[in-house]
Amino acid sequence: MNIDEAKRQILAVWRARRQSTQPATWQEKFDFYSWLQRERSELLSFNCSGDKWQRICGWLS
Repeated sequence: MNIDEAKRQILAVWRARRQSTQPATWQEKFDFYSWLQRERSELLSFNCSGDKWQRICGWLS
């Protein structure tokens, strides 16, 4: 999966799972990333330079 497709799918899952309209806390982002690792690891199969957690955390901001 390329990074653009991963971003699109990850953000779609984030929006579907998240109920609050308030800005996400660091803990909420971390919990979501941990959930992705356990339940939707295929969404983390993209290649990128650097840390995937940092990249995804930036997308969720």
